[in-house]
Formats: sequence, structure tokens, C-alpha cells
Amino acid sequence: MTIEQNKGVIRDLIEENSVDGIDELCALNFVGHLPYFPVPVGKAEFLEFAKMLFTAFPDLNHDIEFQVAENDIVTSCINVSGTHLGEFKVGENEGIPATGNKVEFYDLLIARMENGKAVEIWAQLDALGLLRQLGAPFLK
Repeated sequence: MTIEQNKGVIRDLIEENSVDGIDELCALNFVGHLPYFPVPVGKAEFLEFAKMLFTAFPDLNHDIEFQVAENDIVTSCINVSGTHLGEFKVGENEGIPATGNKVEFYDLLIARMENGKAVEIWAQLDALGLLRQLGAPFLK
């Protein structure tokens, strides 16, 4: 696939603003390097993480501000916003109950593509900024 086609695949995955496209757009051998996870995760864990986000923030919205791509790598700078209406819980950590707070933060996503599918991603969001907006008790 071309660089522009790869960018389009990632754009579709991100701006769909749901978990529906993950199964189709991520390869079977997908590996995700995600915030809050000490080790890489597979496709199933990535889908569970995304479901948790959309449960915690049902109106979660992703807007790509820009993308840079070279060869099989697509990098996206994403403005993320939503309203915290469900528990925000990652792994075995204690969750943050719904606050009703509106949040906005940036996410940087680097994706490695093969045959039109994401085979590996590295995601890094402004976790500290997000937790502050949620009023995380350990940040007060």
C-alpha cells in the first residue's frame, strides 16, 4: 500500500470514534505498546482497553491534527476529548469513578503497517494531564 493509503487506514481507525474498526483494521499478530501497560499487549487486550475508554468516556472524540508518514510508519497527533461518565480503570489499578468532568488531552500514535493493517502501535497520551482533569486523589 502507499503511504497515503496507510495514513487513510489509521485515520479511519482513529476518527471512527468507536471500537468497531479495531478488529478489521488491526492485524491478527497485532502488538500494542500502550500507556498504563508495563508490557506490550495483543489485539484482544487492545480492544478491551479501547472498550474501557469508550465506557468511561461514551462521547470520546478523536481529531487528528496532523499525520507524518514514511515507508510503513504512520505517526498521528490526536486531540482527544470526552466526558467522564463511567469508571476509568486500567488493569488491576483502582478505577476512578465517573466525575462528569469534560476532558481534553493529546495522544501521539505511531503505527507500523503491513498489507493495509496496523501490526504494531505505540501510543502515548498526556496521562498526567488526563488524571488531573479527572481529579485523581493522588495528584491533589
